[in-house]
Amino acid sequence: MVDRVAAVKSDIHRLPKLGGAMAMLHRWCLVGLALLCCLPAGCRGGMQLTTARNQFYHGAFDDSQATLEKIKESDRKASVVSTLDLAMVHLAAGDTDNAEQLLLEARGTLDENQAADPVAGTISYITDDTARQYRGWGYEQVMIRAMLALSSMMSDAVDAEAYALQAQSKQMELQQAAIDAGMLDADKHYQPLALAPYMRGVLREMNYRDYDDASRAYRLVSEIQPSFAPAEIDIARAESGVHCQPGHGVVYIFALVGQGPQRVAQQAPVTSNVLLLADRVVSAVGKYSVPPTMAPIEIPAVAIPETAIDTVFVMADDQPLGLTQSITDVGQMAVQQYEAEKTDLLVRAVARRIVKKSAVAAGKDAFGIQDPMLQLVVDLAGSAWEATEKTDTRCWSLLPREIQVLRAELPVGTHNISMQAFGRGSPLQRDPTARTIEVEDGRNTYVLATAPSDRVIAAAAR
Repeated sequence: MVDRVAAVKSDIHRLPKLGGAMAMLHRWCLVGLALLCCLPAGCRGGMQLTTARNQFYHGAFDDSQATLEKIKESDRKASVVSTLDLAMVHLAAGDTDNAEQLLLEARGTLDENQAADPVAGTISYITDDTARQYRGWGYEQVMIRAMLALSSMMSDAVDAEAYALQAQSKQMELQQAAIDAGMLDADKHYQPLALAPYMRGVLREMNYRDYDDASRAYRLVSEIQPSFAPAEIDIARAESGVHCQPGHGVVYIFALVGQGPQRVAQQAPVTSNVLLLADRVVSAVGKYSVPPTMAPIEIPAVAIPETAIDTVFVMADDQPLGLTQSITDVGQMAVQQYEAEKTDLLVRAVARRIVKKSAVAAGKDAFGIQDPMLQLVVDLAGSAWEATEKTDTRCWSLLPREIQVLRAELPVGTHNISMQAFGRGSPLQRDPTARTIEVEDGRNTYVLATAPSDRVIAAAAR
């Protein structure tokens, strides 16, 4: 909180310097009101992203890819999120090389965007947060690294463990930043990821040497996510030093289940605590006054789309293997982090509203406007200026709600793996999605199932 409030102060403090003097800025803002009123809503990019998302959910990967590539090239503001979504399309289709390259590109861009952007940060107070370069939400920064790990696992697995550790490290970095900012329950909002040690255990166990490392990793999984029942079996197996039965190999089915967190514009009440924090921000950098009360204000909240799917039922050669179980709940992670960020989002939105209202009032004084009708016109223009604000709902929209996994041992040879989306204990799709795999003696085979709603739309294998 302390660091973010300081950042808000820094952005607002630059406002007078942009025009050389506060009066000049107010005149500039006032003259721009009429132009701002005439601007279109500008939701085309958002509509295209929705189209791409729906194409993906229906398994139309080529169409979704084409739509996202067009957005990536033509819409600067949506370039990063379209890159992230494009990576998910390639990953689901089994194109791990392109998926990894796109994820690395997005990671690099977001890392660069974390640095201060003083001009865009300042402009966002006279427009809205969409003027800023997209920095990614905390959970997205973590999930980029987690998806890189999964992409590597579905390829040559060379960097899978390193990426998984990076995901865990990023989550702990966010937790430490929250602690440093004075958050007392940071560990509640930024919990470790069970996926990271699970992947480490899987890879360590497969080399037939590091069973102790594998056992420790599985124990950590059990501590982080006690509800993941297979962890106890994994621990016992690693401690026994037996990767699998002779003449068998291991199949891991990773499932991307449900539709993940979306950012939506939502009215939030402005509490006295928010007003107090906003007052500290704006009064420290200029002659701005905070009203005693303020109407609810829009911020980018987290919403998890409701879908019927709970899990994926897996069979091999018409014999049941079981149900996938959650190893990482992405939706829960996003909600927990949103609760930690909500006050900061409100403070920023309130500070922006105060800056705009103060600019209009000071502009009337600067121009010496006394006529009641002209004052009314200016006030209406000021209201229209505020109405042009767009809540920054940019996000990585094709993340899953959960990452689930199932481990099974199968005899060496060719097997037909079939998968069905299940909800409330019943199948949601009539015809299972099938994939043929080759199981090698003592080796791991990985299957990635994508099931965003009521069916498994894709199954890639390595």
